[in-house]
Amino acid sequence: MEVYALLDDGTTLSELNDNLQNLKFVNNGKDYSVSALSFSDDFKKKQMTIIFSIVLFVASLILLSGMINFLKFAIQMFYNRQREVALRKSMGSDARGLFMLLFSEVFCMLTVSFLLSLVITEIVVDTCHTYISPDDLPCIDLSEVYWVQTRCFVSLFVICLLVLYVPVWRLRRSCIGYYVRINNNKHVFRSVMMWLQLSIAIFFVGNVLYINIAFNKVYYSVYRPISDDEEARIIEFKPSTYRLRQNISHVVDAFRKMPEVVDEITLWGVLDSRIKQRYIKADGTHSFIKITKGNANYFQFFNIPHQGEMTESEDAVYVSEKFMRQLEKDSISGTVFIQGTSYRIAGTYKALYGENEDDPRTIGSAFFPVKPFGTFYFKIAEGKDADDVIGKMKDICREYVPETLPLDIKPITDRKQTLLGTVGLVGTLVNVLAFVSLLLVVLSICSAISLDTAGRQKEVAIRKINGASPVKIALMFGRSYMLIYILSFTAAFPFVYYFASTVFMDSTFQINMDWGMVLALFVSMLIVVLVTVAYKICKVMHINPAEIIKTE
Repeated sequence: MEVYALLDDGTTLSELNDNLQNLKFVNNGKDYSVSALSFSDDFKKKQMTIIFSIVLFVASLILLSGMINFLKFAIQMFYNRQREVALRKSMGSDARGLFMLLFSEVFCMLTVSFLLSLVITEIVVDTCHTYISPDDLPCIDLSEVYWVQTRCFVSLFVICLLVLYVPVWRLRRSCIGYYVRINNNKHVFRSVMMWLQLSIAIFFVGNVLYINIAFNKVYYSVYRPISDDEEARIIEFKPSTYRLRQNISHVVDAFRKMPEVVDEITLWGVLDSRIKQRYIKADGTHSFIKITKGNANYFQFFNIPHQGEMTESEDAVYVSEKFMRQLEKDSISGTVFIQGTSYRIAGTYKALYGENEDDPRTIGSAFFPVKPFGTFYFKIAEGKDADDVIGKMKDICREYVPETLPLDIKPITDRKQTLLGTVGLVGTLVNVLAFVSLLLVVLSICSAISLDTAGRQKEVAIRKINGASPVKIALMFGRSYMLIYILSFTAAFPFVYYFASTVFMDSTFQINMDWGMVLALFVSMLIVVLVTVAYKICKVMHINPAEIIKTE
């Protein structure tokens, strides 16, 4: 049990703990005492601080990548319009006019992006409230979120204005003669920014790969012995309000009389939540097992293979095959001590529904056959529509519960506001972040190769006249992008390794980083780069030199 208290002014934590030493109690022959911990030092709060720091870091990388892409595109397009700039200056335009030319374009694009971000915020917050339980979802103040976005918008706008002044300052002496004499530069700044963006994308994609593998290993590779069709026909009914619990016997009796209902069980808690209990091994070390309590027909309901008698005796327990192997190592048979209480082993089963048999944090599970009052599960007949049955169940409940009170009736396949639903949402958000980062890189490379091929068409035409093969022309453009990619992968992969092994993964579920996974990441990102540049390079390889020179 946890108690949250507010100390009086002048009272220290050490003084409170000194007073709490007098509050002792005895349980099962053992003396226990209580102690106080500062909320600022609470482990959960430290965990949340780490999580929020990671989220802020990820958001900063995405914002940085997007801003680089935006500024690079805007500035390069401005340089590509040097002839237009020179003509404007010849017609009397000054530096202020050139600056306003860029300012108007940047202002429009940033403003549209800001308004779009507000719309996305509404969608994301609504999705979080749909899939995450209110107990697990922190309070989200939309006005504060909008204020943060507004500050980001203003800050980015100021930064963009300062950056945009650089090309205007460099082109302040632009004229027709200067434009004719100007030479193509190596675009060092552009290459560095592309390297940074590509490194960020590799970082995201690499961690997404490991996160998805970990999620699959921890949450999705679980024991589910029933088919998808049968799983969709199981309805969860949770009496979550006092009025409903007052009339639960009438409601459940009415459910049982429905012709669509063919079987039922009752569990303490919900299906995917299990209590962790300590088990003392024969060598004195302790491990943990997962505990579930419910009706004895739990195994038949979920088609779980089991052996032993069918009983609902309070002194009986069923153990999983994994737990039974540990008991055999400890030379235990017949009875087992769990949390200081002796239970008779009534039988064994393969695993609990939804249990991860490869979880190294536990040595198995145990099922206590009791007659609980908790969450009800009803299985409907084959061929019946679950939504129609749920509608009828809600009509029955409304005879005892007013419309103002919510009803928690849904198929077990509906993961909204459950742990798996939250995990699935996190996985989706991570995938979206990786996709956005990849999209930014694709746009950046696409704009760069487009500018390169457009600006060097005369050079390509002359090379083709002098006998250059298509392969040489392709290497002329692709060599620099391959070099940037290799440098980006070399720079980003150590960070991928660090985050995948120490931050995102639980130490008991670390994913072994073999060469196959490294190669898969390298090849997949390389394909993205190759596909992005291939079209433009292929197009410039097949230009007609006569047409290009005639145009020039």
